[in-house]
Amino acid sequence: MVESAKFFGALNAEEAAQISKRHNVTWVIAYDADRLARNSAPILEHPVSPNAFCYLLDRRPSEVPPFLRLMAQTGRFKLFRALNP
Repeated sequence: MVESAKFFGALNAEEAAQISKRHNVTWVIAYDADRLARNSAPILEHPVSPNAFCYLLDRRPSEVPPFLRLMAQTGRFKLFRALNP
């Protein structure tokens, strides 16, 4: 759970990619970034920045880094495939 919060709260793609690779992540489900930030803050013991990775995934999925590929989306969530070598 802590690593998930760190992933969504990451401030840069390299940090998120390292977490993804370390845990052999295959799929990432992103949803309401504000809710993800609120839920992650107590786990991380600090507020999640408005520039955190969860906001990129939720609000600008076409701008995600190359290690993620958008596979599906609805009005409520986005599904990304993680390409971890």
